[in-house]
Amino acid sequence: MGGPTRTQQPAAQPAQAAPNQDAIDAFVHPSVQQINALAVTHPQAPLAELADILRHHPADYEASMRAIHRLWGNQVAVQLAIAVPHITLAPPGHPAVQPPGDAPTRQGEPDESPMDATQDPTTGEVEVSASAGPVTAAVTGQPHNDLTGQPGRITGGSVEVAGDVGPNTHAGVTAGVASDDGQMTASMEAAVRHRVSDRVAVGGTASVETTPATGEVRASGGASVHLQLSDATALRIAGGVDSTGQLNQEVALDILRDPARRVPLSDDGHRRLSVVLRATETPGNDAAPPAGGVTLGIGGTF
Repeated sequence: MGGPTRTQQPAAQPAQAAPNQDAIDAFVHPSVQQINALAVTHPQAPLAELADILRHHPADYEASMRAIHRLWGNQVAVQLAIAVPHITLAPPGHPAVQPPGDAPTRQGEPDESPMDATQDPTTGEVEVSASAGPVTAAVTGQPHNDLTGQPGRITGGSVEVAGDVGPNTHAGVTAGVASDDGQMTASMEAAVRHRVSDRVAVGGTASVETTPATGEVRASGGASVHLQLSDATALRIAGGVDSTGQLNQEVALDILRDPARRVPLSDDGHRRLSVVLRATETPGNDAAPPAGGVTLGIGGTF
């Protein structure tokens, strides 16, 4: 007598990549560019070459496997995952990279990663950032444009060091470079904020920007006062002036995301809603009289 008939179940398909994920992978990970090139000349998956790429680019493993699945399907991706398993020991506080498949999930634990990649929906510019303790490095670039044939290029980069200097002081310094139409600009910014009391904090900022090709240097500085009106609201009063003499003033009412009994030292992530009144004044000269303006803005993070 024959045994029970077994019905072969189709292999589970992984979730589709987010829009533009392929372009981001190809820009960030050189191995994905190699895999895309192989697909042009190899309709049948070149398993040996793909396995060699996976072995020699362990940092690009996840992006490479996404490209392999996209180009040759789930069966080839599973074969290579078995042939070239990948286990990474993550630094403290970050989960290890899992091989392709259904990764175990733990209730209540966020999916954290030291790296982050985002793409501007308007310009298509990609920003890749990575953090290690108080240091955050970021690189921006324009991916390859399939329609125009324009190759990908790096457009800028920055390094930020920020953190609490003491129980009541937060400071940060950022240095960066940017390239616009082949002209490079270098910049440096510094900011410090000190909590005078539970309800009052004062701060200062300074920045300088230079264009080496022209020798132009632009600088600015300013100060601010933050007042905690209640556990859920805060008032910011700030003013600044740049090297051209332009005066910028700002008064903002912030509705906080999380109630706080005292003014936060780093409050950008705490703002749910901000109502901002800005005023600018530009000094006059022989060619033009003084000018100025007032604007009202509403924004926040939900």
